[in-house]
Amino acid sequence: IHFDLKADNILLDKHYRARLADFSIAIPCKLGQTDCKTENMAPQSASPEVLRQKLQPLRTVDHRTDVYAVGILAFKFAMGCSPFGRSVAAIAVNQLAGKWDFPRTGVWSSMTPEYRAFVELCMTQDRDKRPQMEDLKKH
Repeated sequence: IHFDLKADNILLDKHYRARLADFSIAIPCKLGQTDCKTENMAPQSASPEVLRQKLQPLRTVDHRTDVYAVGILAFKFAMGCSPFGRSVAAIAVNQLAGKWDFPRTGVWSSMTPEYRAFVELCMTQDRDKRPQMEDLKKH
């Protein structure tokens, strides 16, 4: 699990292919393993289960936390801002509540329905209903 998927950690090679960087807080976990624990993660890209883990340290996370971060990245690439607000505190509170804090007009409404559905699917609050990383390749 990377735990820090964000635009700063996506680099382009000389052929403009995306490469993931900064594995400093990544934790090796097998697909389907649900006992991965972390204490380090920026709240701006944290899934709800990671934020809850910070409040209740016995909770565990799995690779679907990175799927959630992919949704945040896709949103930020399209909109240029966080879907949860501007301050770190507001972002964490809104992520836990599943409350998006941005105008749903303008750029967002001009996105294709498929793109909006992809973002919303990745950012599903309940990790058990969130797709697997392999499923994202179908979009």
